[in-house]
Amino acid sequence: MWMLLLHTVDVQKMREVWFVVNGVPIRYGLREHALISGLNCRNYPLGYKDFGEKKFVKRHFKNGESIRLEDVKAKLLAMGGHKDRLKMMVLFFLGSVVCAQMKVGPGANDVLDFFQRAVDDLGYCKTFPWGRYSFDYMVKEISHTMDHFGGLVKEKTLWPLPGFCIPLERLAFEAIPQLGVKFTEPVEGANPECPRMCRSKFKKTEMKGFPLSSVNQELDKIKPREIDSIVPTLNDEEKTLLADVWEEDDDDEKPDIAVDSWIQRINEGYTVFFKDMYEEDMEARKATAAAQAVLEDVAPVEEVAEHKKMLEDLVKLVKSLGNKLETVLERQNVIEERLATVEGKKKGKKGSKKN
Repeated sequence: MWMLLLHTVDVQKMREVWFVVNGVPIRYGLREHALISGLNCRNYPLGYKDFGEKKFVKRHFKNGESIRLEDVKAKLLAMGGHKDRLKMMVLFFLGSVVCAQMKVGPGANDVLDFFQRAVDDLGYCKTFPWGRYSFDYMVKEISHTMDHFGGLVKEKTLWPLPGFCIPLERLAFEAIPQLGVKFTEPVEGANPECPRMCRSKFKKTEMKGFPLSSVNQELDKIKPREIDSIVPTLNDEEKTLLADVWEEDDDDEKPDIAVDSWIQRINEGYTVFFKDMYEEDMEARKATAAAQAVLEDVAPVEEVAEHKKMLEDLVKLVKSLGNKLETVLERQNVIEERLATVEGKKKGKKGSKKN
């Protein structure tokens, strides 16, 4: 996902995010979100922003009491078999999965206001297009991230991206099949009617994710023609899934001459490719790999610290031995002086006897 964010393109579209990888634009739109997640991404019901009340929340949270995700979890665990337990569980699910928040503790925000109202009616929650809602939330967070970095995300930067990230995490591995072969594997026995995020999984590693260097190394082998700008459906089951959970947006989208021309060419069966951006990508990865190689030649911080300590200990030992040697030499000098005195006295006695 971070690899994609490093390649984000500035477009006018409000409901699409585009990335250019190896010179090829890749779209993250509602269709991709629906295809990968299988969540309901159909149009919003009329008046949804004003739907519901907070009767449920008011029953369980006192006036002025925080309603952070951790507070909802604490209430849920303490409820036992309460009749409202399902509603509390749905509230926790919405706040931890559908629009997951990253902050915890005193600085964390309350669970979204719309969630607090929606759980009053579980029937409404069951039919609401949470896929579309989670997608809109993700697009907003991506836009916020880009604004935070001044439009240019940098490598080796820690920046938590809240929301339902799974479709975006999977996008590169779906749009670039060779990456999928390298880093993912099928889930044994998965139903072909399931969405993509349930039919495959990331290969196990010793770390929480894949190093960006490993992904970049694989990208060096991938030709532009091997990248899909728009993730295609693979079988009839996926076409049926899309028909069930996704429909064209009924809201007006901002026009973008460049993006619209890309879409037109892609629909005509062409590959959109920017040679200059491809060459920039390749050169940037070479520079990064070279820098990494230099870093690998330098001893790690822990190793340097260990060597420094060993050297300091050795210096202390040498100083200690030197001090001890000086003491020995001083004692030797004292002994030699005493011996010289004794020998002098012996000689003096021998001389007096002769006289």
